[in-house]
Amino acid sequence: ISIGYASLQIPSQPLSLGFSILSMDVPEFQGYDDWGFQTKKIKSSGNVFSTAVAFPGRKNNTDGSGISFGIGGKYISERLDLNEVGFSAASAGIYFRTLFFENEFASGISATNLFNGGFFPAEVNAGISYALPLLGKRMYAALKVSVPESGSYAAGTYGIGAEYQLMKNMALRCGASAIRREEPIYETGWGIGLKLSGFTFEFAGSNASEPGPVYRFSVRTSLWNEKKDEII
Repeated sequence: ISIGYASLQIPSQPLSLGFSILSMDVPEFQGYDDWGFQTKKIKSSGNVFSTAVAFPGRKNNTDGSGISFGIGGKYISERLDLNEVGFSAASAGIYFRTLFFENEFASGISATNLFNGGFFPAEVNAGISYALPLLGKRMYAALKVSVPESGSYAAGTYGIGAEYQLMKNMALRCGASAIRREEPIYETGWGIGLKLSGFTFEFAGSNASEPGPVYRFSVRTSLWNEKKDEII
């Protein structure tokens, strides 16, 4: 699988903007019909253009608690074998963070693929994360569940993950997920994050029963100073 991704986030008050472009090429993968049974091997490629608006909530100056809302839209151009389609979809979500037993607790819920004309099933995604002290450092444990709309052919996705803050500028990550189908797809992954001279470098790899090993690399930086004490 070949994937290219670029994004731009513009933090401001009273809202923040985001834009992204994703391009993907899949040489060959297993197809499924509406009942979840395997069909022939097919090839796929596509592009996704996305934009989002977030309404950051004010932090509680005492414990950093807060809440944020966001809405987004995307346009997808996809090619499956000889068929090519283009469609748009909307999404919305809410994010909450507070302290629980003196450690950071965060939770979020979102709805994606809304109003897309039936090309893809709408999904509800929910996740939680909790910061735990470990060997004098922070470790984040997370759980994510994605459930498709009732009666859809798509299957639910369940994932768990953890991040360990090894040192100030380095974090280690691992995770696992499962997609429910006629033949479930299982995936394990690992990653490392480094902060150097204002840049964040992300290295990650995963190994799924389908399509197999996938490796990712990304670079992120800030083009301006954010007022981190005012928004979440």
